[in-house]
Amino acid sequence: MSKMKYNDVAKAVDEQRLGQDAAHLHGLLTAWMCVTQNKSDDWLTALLPNAKMTPTLQALYDTTKLELKSDDFAFHLLLPDEADAIEKRAQALAVWCQGFLEGLAYVQTDCLKGRELEEAIRDISQIAELDYESLQDDNDSEEALTEL
Repeated sequence: MSKMKYNDVAKAVDEQRLGQDAAHLHGLLTAWMCVTQNKSDDWLTALLPNAKMTPTLQALYDTTKLELKSDDFAFHLLLPDEADAIEKRAQALAVWCQGFLEGLAYVQTDCLKGRELEEAIRDISQIAELDYESLQDDNDSEEALTEL
């Protein structure tokens, strides 16, 4: 299974002028898949009614579905490459978390109850508020971002 490239998805999203960041879209999709348990392949219409399916967006869906079902913890957040500036990567992480939380809110289900899940959602909420603009391009910031 090949890992999706952030720039490929960003290009597909930008071409349709969806007003979405690729990381945000992946966060939305991931939450939607987790809560609906992949019961529908019509994710794009559900989340972005004006969007049209493209091979890249279909590949994003297929890859995410496979990664979530994998027994070997193969799931990857759709984020810029490590060669990109730390600020860009940190911003994408925060935006992914925002998308994930919006996806959970969009689906609104009773399965989002329980102490451990509430703690996870609280942690994701804190990451979504990450002050990425204050990060320095140094080893300490790099380690902190990796730890998140």
